[in-house]
Amino acid sequence: MAAVLAGVFAGWVIVGLPSAVGSILRRFADARVGGRLAGRLGVWSAAIVLLLLIGSMLPVARSRYRVERIDLAQQRARSKQLGQLSAVVHRLGVRRIWACGQPNIQIGFQSVLAWYMGVNIGELYVSQRAEQLHSRPLVNIYPIENGWKVVPSHLNASSPAYCRRLRLIYSS
Repeated sequence: MAAVLAGVFAGWVIVGLPSAVGSILRRFADARVGGRLAGRLGVWSAAIVLLLLIGSMLPVARSRYRVERIDLAQQRARSKQLGQLSAVVHRLGVRRIWACGQPNIQIGFQSVLAWYMGVNIGELYVSQRAEQLHSRPLVNIYPIENGWKVVPSHLNASSPAYCRRLRLIYSS
């Protein structure tokens, strides 16, 4: 909306200001100011007003550019991290993860993990209360600085042997 209003204002300045300045100069100035000079002064005044308008927006534009550049870098890092999560699921195998125990991941990554594992997101919900009452093995998946760490927990004697080997630190 602000860009539209700024465009309308700039259009009014370009179209209306030169003729307005020219008519004011012809009306109040000496006879030495001709129509051609008055027109040129009007065009220059429109250019000065537009340059002032643009100059007033530069600090805000620079600030927004910095913010967006930082945000873009963060989003690229998150995309890379989500791609690494896909590699972790592919490397360990969906069946192997489920055979070992319940996947446990931070809530911000549950929907992505559910997508990669081909399951409903509700299947990834781990209730701490239910875990206290009916403990079962968990396959904990933690984000680390440049990748992911997979560590099984709550293992018991009946847990499959490969669960103990289901440990992975994946980084790039």
